[in-house]
Amino acid sequence: MNSYPTTHDAAPVTPFSERIDIPPPPANLVRDVAFFNTEPPLPFDGFVPTRHLHQTGQSLVYEGTDSGKSVVAKINYREVQLTFGHMAKMGVSLKEAHDALRAKRSARIKDFQERRQSYQEHFGKERVPDESSELKTVTVQGATLEHILGVGCDNGQLMPANLDLSHTYELETLVRRQDYDPIFEDPERVTTATRYAELVWYNKAPENTKPLDIEDYITVTEALTQPSVAGMTLKEGYGILNTLIDVQDSVWLERIITKIIRNPRLATDVREFLYALDAYHVKTGGMSVDAIGIDNILFDSHGRCHMGDALETESTRMLPIAQLAVKHESQGELPTRWEANILLNMLNYTRGINALAIASESPVRVVLPIPQGADHRIVWGRTLALVEAGYDTDKVPHRIPEGYNLISLWGDELGNLQD
Repeated sequence: MNSYPTTHDAAPVTPFSERIDIPPPPANLVRDVAFFNTEPPLPFDGFVPTRHLHQTGQSLVYEGTDSGKSVVAKINYREVQLTFGHMAKMGVSLKEAHDALRAKRSARIKDFQERRQSYQEHFGKERVPDESSELKTVTVQGATLEHILGVGCDNGQLMPANLDLSHTYELETLVRRQDYDPIFEDPERVTTATRYAELVWYNKAPENTKPLDIEDYITVTEALTQPSVAGMTLKEGYGILNTLIDVQDSVWLERIITKIIRNPRLATDVREFLYALDAYHVKTGGMSVDAIGIDNILFDSHGRCHMGDALETESTRMLPIAQLAVKHESQGELPTRWEANILLNMLNYTRGINALAIASESPVRVVLPIPQGADHRIVWGRTLALVEAGYDTDKVPHRIPEGYNLISLWGDELGNLQD
C-alpha cells in the first residue's frame, strides 16, 4: 500500500474528524466582497440588474429581475476584451470591431447551447438548469470598462487612450441568463470551487494570504496528479488533504472536504456526482466540466447537486493539451502560453477532483501523468516559474541549468520570488 508524506518536514496534522469549526459559507466571500467594484450595467432587454454578485474567469455576474422573476445574468467580459484587442490590432472603430466579430460570437452561442443540452442529457435537468445564451448590447460605465479591460492583461494593453471613466459605453457581448437558484440562500450549501494555488502565490494581494510553500506545492501536486493517487485511501490521504487546503488557501475546499468526511449522506451524493463526471470525461475525452469555479457546482443541505454554471468556456479537449505542456516542461522546454493556461486549469481541476474523491471514498480519479523518467520537480517548478513571470517566456530560462536547485530556479534566474 502506498504511503504519502503530510508535509515536507513531516509536521503533525490535525485530522478532519478533530476539527472544531467548519468555515463559513463561501457566500460571505462571494456576495459581500466583490473581486472589484463595478457599477451594474443599465437595464437591457427586460433585465434590470440590482447587484454585482461576483466575477468568474469569463463573466461579470449580476442578480436582477426580468418580468417580475429573480434572475442571474452573466456578462462575458472576455468578449469585450477581444473587441478592444481587435480594435487595437486592426485600427478600427468599436462598431467595426463588433461587426467583424459577430459571426464568431453567434457560433459560440450555438456551441454553448449544444453543450448545455449535452450536460442536461448526461447529468439530468434536475441538476442542470435551463439557460439562455444570446448576443446583447450592454451599456456600462467607463470605470467598469476600465476594470474589464485590465483583468488578466498587461497594463494598458487594451486600454484606449481616450477612455472616459464617466461616459457610458454600449458593448456587444455574450450574455447568459437563468432563473435565480434559491440554493444561494441555503447556509449549509457547499461548492466544489477551489483557488488556483499558483495564482494565490503569484498575486500576493490579500494580507491574510500565506506565501506558497514550494515544497508543499510539489508534494501535493505529485501526490494528487500521478497514477499512484489511485491507491490513496482516506486514512492515507488525511495529511495530503490538509496540506492541499493550505496550498490552495481555499475556504471553499476546506468547507466541502470537512463536510464530506463528517456527513455520510453528502459523501454518497458526491460519489454519485463523481461517477457521472468520470463517465462524461470518457465520453468527451477530457476536462469539459468547470468544477473549480466559484459556485459552479453546489450541493445543498439535502445533498442535492446543482450545476448552475459548470459549462466549460471552450469545448476543448483539455487533458491532451495539458499533457503536451507537461511533456514540454519535462524536456526542459517552455509550453506555449495557451498550453500553460490549460495546464494551470487541469492541475487545479485534478487536485480538486481527486481530493473530493479521496474524502468521499470514491474510486474515481483524474490523472495527469508525467512522462516516464522525467523529473517531477522540474515540471512543477517550471509551471510556477511561468506563472510568476506572467506567462512572459522572455523572463523564464528555456533550459534549466544542470545541477539546478530551488534556490537557483527561484532566486537568480527570476529574481527573489519569495521576497
